[in-house]
Amino acid sequence: MRTIRFLTCAGLIAGLSPFVLATQDTPPKEKPTTTTVQVKTTKLMRVGDLVGKTLVTAKNESLGKVEDLVIHPKGEIAFVEFSGTGAMQTGAKRSPVPWRALDLNENGQFVLATTPEAFQKLPGYDKKPNLADMDWWLDADRNFSKLMATRASPTEASASLAPAKLLYLASELRSRPIENPDGEKIATMHELVVDPRVGRIAYAVLAVGGNLGTGEKMIAVPWDALKSMPDKSNSKMERLTLATTKEQLEKAPEFQATSEGWMKATEPDYLLRVYEFYSVPPYWKGETKK
Repeated sequence: MRTIRFLTCAGLIAGLSPFVLATQDTPPKEKPTTTTVQVKTTKLMRVGDLVGKTLVTAKNESLGKVEDLVIHPKGEIAFVEFSGTGAMQTGAKRSPVPWRALDLNENGQFVLATTPEAFQKLPGYDKKPNLADMDWWLDADRNFSKLMATRASPTEASASLAPAKLLYLASELRSRPIENPDGEKIATMHELVVDPRVGRIAYAVLAVGGNLGTGEKMIAVPWDALKSMPDKSNSKMERLTLATTKEQLEKAPEFQATSEGWMKATEPDYLLRVYEFYSVPPYWKGETKK
């Protein structure tokens, strides 16, 4: 996936460069390749914090706002759904834009190298797309192929995200039941946390235990620990499963769903504990400093 250029990679901590959350010194300036501006901090972001972010042109012309994310089964963000809210009103139409075509600027806005007139002409949809129909994916990729080709390194171009029939809308994953492989509900999906540096889901936040929404325990689970399995009662449906038990989840690293708790849940030590607890290889493993 295309790296969003508003993050820095300075201050590696024990090999965990994606998660340096403290303010850092600005790295040596390089010749800019886009119109976006580097900022000094790095952080993970909740999907809920991304929804509503504005989309602008390189000239800061308003194009729309984020409505949803389309998640690939590998955990990568395939597309960002935008609705038009700028001078060129597009009504209820939603336009899927490949993550690799986007940048984030210092104001937290998504930036797309286009014009309001060109954006208005892009194909979109007025209601939820059929995520099993790959035509809309291929159309979206085709619309942005030239832009992504000029931005991609050879490595990124060769690792282009392949279309998949099993896709998720981030909005529909919230409140989704999580079962063990035997079909027993063990948790509920509460939120998704994104690593914008690499454009993928860092982890899912699950609510465990409690009663009628109270007394729940919040835990982080690596996306790769979740598996999709056919629904036993409906072969056309699928369910998300986690190979663990309620007893094991009681021992999982947890955090408080407060501002301070969310900050601690994105610290390197916590993330390492999460991935180690579920014996999942960190997705940042093997990355090199850029």
